Amino acid sequence: MIDHLSLPVSDVDATCRTWAKALAPLGYSVLRRFTREQLPQLPYAQLAALGTKGKPDLWLRPAQQKVDYNHVAFVAQTRAEVDAFHKAALEAGMTDDGAPGLRQHYHPNYYGAFVRDADGHSLEVVCHAAVSVKKVVAKKKPAAVKKKQKVVAKKRR
Repeated sequence: MIDHLSLPVSDVDATCRTWAKALAPLGYSVLRRFTREQLPQLPYAQLAALGTKGKPDLWLRPAQQKVDYNHVAFVAQTRAEVDAFHKAALEAGMTDDGAPGLRQHYHPNYYGAFVRDADGHSLEVVCHAAVSVKKVVAKKKPAAVKKKQKVVAKKRR
């Protein structure tokens, strides 16, 4: 199991803002920000961390050379969260790279959406849960209603 991931980005502040907006439907927010002035041992000029429930799991750091894009996929609990992520990401300025929908070539319930940020990083949010289909069960009619229907039917004959 991966605990956290660090990605190089060309602009930590801008990426932090757009990713936080895009991932807000999943509960993500900016949890930490550090500069070398605060932590002299920091190997970068700054770091920013995003995560959920107080635990940072995605660290953004300045790229030391031209950024080679990466792909990061996040788990959603519902398909509605996937849809909300995609909408929020586009509103935050990211580029559509695959509208929300089933990707059954991965598996029958794979519902995902894809976007790209300014550096070309690919973000995906996926829900693996099956859509539950509620069975419509016809309610049984009370005996009094059934009896009344029989009487009406006899009178029509």
